[in-house]
Amino acid sequence: MKRYDVYLMPDAIKDLENIYGYISNKSGFPERAWAYIEKLRQKCHELKTAPLRGLQRDDLMENLRIREIEITNLPF
Repeated sequence: MKRYDVYLMPDAIKDLENIYGYISNKSGFPERAWAYIEKLRQKCHELKTAPLRGLQRDDLMENLRIREIEITNLPF
């Protein structure tokens, strides 16, 4: 099976940092916040083996795909 490179754009990295800060501050448990960030990163990196997942959005950037990830049971 062919594997592809997956890169997080700078805005996506900043979003992950903001999500981490929000969950950490709201819950008081930075380790739980980190666990959620790791789950999100894992979902992103699943694209290595199936890069055509998600919605293609060439109107935003050529070859951009956006994947919705549902998050439930936040720790606060």
